[in-house]
Amino acid sequence: HEVQADIALTLGNPFLALDEVRKALAYKPRSVYLGLLEARVLAKTGNLSAATKAAEDLAHAHPNRLKPWLLLGTLLQLEALKETDPSIQKSFLKKIVPVYRDHVLELDPLKDEAYIALSDIYSKLGDNQKSMAVLEEGVKKSSRSAYLPFYLGFRYERAGDDSKAISLYKLSLSRNPRFAPALESLGDIYSRKGEWENARENYERLLSLQEVGRIDLEVKLLKTYFSLEKYPEAVLLLKRAIGEHPQNSRLPLILSSLLVQESRYDEAIRQIEEILRSHPEDPRLLSFLGSVYEKSLHFTRAIATYRLMIRRFPNLYEGAYDLGDLYRRLDNSPKALLYLKDAKSLSPERWEISFSIALAYMDQKKFPEALKALERAERLSARNPILIFNKAILYDQWDHKRYLPRVVALLKKTLAIDKGFADALNYLGYTEVIEHGDLVKARYMILHALT
Repeated sequence: HEVQADIALTLGNPFLALDEVRKALAYKPRSVYLGLLEARVLAKTGNLSAATKAAEDLAHAHPNRLKPWLLLGTLLQLEALKETDPSIQKSFLKKIVPVYRDHVLELDPLKDEAYIALSDIYSKLGDNQKSMAVLEEGVKKSSRSAYLPFYLGFRYERAGDDSKAISLYKLSLSRNPRFAPALESLGDIYSRKGEWENARENYERLLSLQEVGRIDLEVKLLKTYFSLEKYPEAVLLLKRAIGEHPQNSRLPLILSSLLVQESRYDEAIRQIEEILRSHPEDPRLLSFLGSVYEKSLHFTRAIATYRLMIRRFPNLYEGAYDLGDLYRRLDNSPKALLYLKDAKSLSPERWEISFSIALAYMDQKKFPEALKALERAERLSARNPILIFNKAILYDQWDHKRYLPRVVALLKKTLAIDKGFADALNYLGYTEVIEHGDLVKARYMILHALT
């Protein structure tokens, strides 16, 4: 009957399991194991009050056995959670306290579960002081427990006391140096505080304990490496993560970006081409490949890549925009305007396209056309400091003397929106020297720009 009950539970039929347990109890009515099984199965059938009664009877029949009291405490907590009336819920919670305090902890003063349950109950009763005090008591009494100081640290962290949380996480690790939750929580606190070296140490220790690294943990460590500018370590970590999580398509792309950042362009190109073989219909990958070709000064390959984008995705603006912008930077304004206007017809709401068109016209010294394109970009992106600054440059190049007051006003408007806009500070400082000979003011602005 015991075996049949186990099978019925495995198959998700608690009612049949209950029937078999009761048949087994007819043969062994004083069996603690079967009594516990009956209470658990009753809970699975949804009859929580009957399950609690069975656990209570069993606990009183065997007062020196720990498991019946633990089960009774758990079932009473479930009943309390189910209760919608706050006063009835409170009475349930008060009934649970002596179960853990007078029975569980009397039988086993080192039982982590009892301290955590009591802490949660006091917290639900609104007595936060008692809730923390019972955990402090558990940390002192259960001197080998790594979980209790960790849980108390978690509570302090949630209350905003990071220094207390850190000391408790460290206490937890002094009791068990391989305790993963404390290692991760310590890393998370240091990361949040910007103490990247300490965060790195904890994340690396935790990752070394895992045969296959958790992707979320690898991402946390990757962020730490980026913050510390440890790019070679980040590359190695990404290569490991790609091997462990081959189904994750984002990791190779992050690795490619990182290789570009390290100026390892050939490796990055190989990596992107590998991704493109499995994702040939992703225009962002082609755009990224083209940009890497640009950075590595392979302009003919970049042009070929952008043209391939235009052929494969004729309804997307990105290919025409990338190609037009590249031609503009290669001082081929006529071709730049041809492709940029195509991009604008496909996506007229993008301010970046109108801005690039304005820059191409400025290269040709066609200032009225450039101004018209720039004002269109401003309508699409109001109060954009980049556009306002470039409008100042346009007027300055068009006619310095005539438009000087307008240029200065536009530079000041740029800085009113973005006080740290270095180019505007530099340009304004230069103007102060040329027009007013004010070296002190210019020096201040240029030093500000440099910082």
